[in-house]
Amino acid sequence: MIALLHPLLYTSVVTWLMTDLCNRLCRGIFSLSGLKDATAHLPAAGHGGARWIGTLERLIVVAP
Repeated sequence: MIALLHPLLYTSVVTWLMTDLCNRLCRGIFSLSGLKDATAHLPAAGHGGARWIGTLERLIVVAP
């Protein structure tokens, strides 16, 4: 049982790093790039779909 704990823990950490942390990092980079200010005059659009697609892409990359 303990032999399975380490791989499960490492997999959980890597999955979190590849999904949530990368989403936050990408949002920070886009915020610093000035893109947010350049498009401030446009109506706000929901970005939930893009966030899901990016997360799924990163999960596919780390899938065996």
